[in-house]
Amino acid sequence: MADSRLSSAASGDGAPSVSASAACTTSARSVCVTPSANGHSVTVGVGWTIGLDLHAPNSVWSAPSEFGARLLRQIRGVRLDGGAAEVAYRAVAPGRTELRASERPVCPPAHMCPQYILVWGVHIIVTAR
Repeated sequence: MADSRLSSAASGDGAPSVSASAACTTSARSVCVTPSANGHSVTVGVGWTIGLDLHAPNSVWSAPSEFGARLLRQIRGVRLDGGAAEVAYRAVAPGRTELRASERPVCPPAHMCPQYILVWGVHIIVTAR
């Protein structure tokens, strides 16, 4: 995975620089993580909310899982709707962890379809701030 970072620190207009979507919100103490964050790092503080909004046309997403130290507590259940996955976590302790999910194509009956599964992941860095 790439070593680039998505900062959740406030930008000049007061909003974090992580992309927001209609399904999850970005504010002073929350970030919205979307499929474009694949391979990136997101830095948050203890107590922050991390919303995941995973969706792509003609794809089905799995429920995300935390790999590594258990630093996140799920605060909103996983909603799998029309192939999308939405969930929210609260950062409860400092450290590093990773969230992973998989994406696969929707294959219509009687049509050729590629058979692949893409693994999506984002590194979460939780600071004591």
